[in-house]
Amino acid sequence: MNGDRTITFEGPNGEPQRCRVLMELSFEEKEYVLLLHLDSSTTVVMEHLEEGDKVLFRPIKDDAEFERVTAYLRELAKEMEPG
Repeated sequence: MNGDRTITFEGPNGEPQRCRVLMELSFEEKEYVLLLHLDSSTTVVMEHLEEGDKVLFRPIKDDAEFERVTAYLRELAKEMEPG
């Protein structure tokens, strides 16, 4: 599901959110996704959950958790840089 999948889900106000999944990752026993909003070209990290046959994306509300996840993403990005 990395980089080649476009999804649409309902935003907080019921509006459709069109995003490309850039990366899925496991971190601290949770699943996260890095999404690129196609309408605004901004990126967002969200928690990725599955409840039965539903796939859910939840904002990371805890500031400390968000900082840990984004620091981990920065480390992954450094590892992916050439040379």
